[in-house]
Amino acid sequence: MPAKRKIPPKVVKEIDGALEAIVDQWYLSVSDYYVTAEKKTESPGLQSPEELKPLHDETRHRIKFNKGDLDFNYGMSISENEESCILEVSVNNEVPQFNYSELVRRLST
Repeated sequence: MPAKRKIPPKVVKEIDGALEAIVDQWYLSVSDYYVTAEKKTESPGLQSPEELKPLHDETRHRIKFNKGDLDFNYGMSISENEESCILEVSVNNEVPQFNYSELVRRLST
């Protein structure tokens, strides 16, 4: 059996960069429909709370949706160990009695 090769740090960094770009592109593609930090800066009189936020930290990238009864985080991250590179995709739903079919409908419109 051949020895497992360690994932080079450069590859992990490139994957992490791709995950960050995916979240940023998603944010840009839907931001017209939400109150964002940029809109609040452009319109100081806008009193509504932010409804959409991109969140990035070390190897973890998330987008926070919070508009009306839609309240969840979608995230992607990468971790590595001696033998593997793990990509994690998660949804942190904060809505009681959440209806996943409704989420799909709202995101597709």
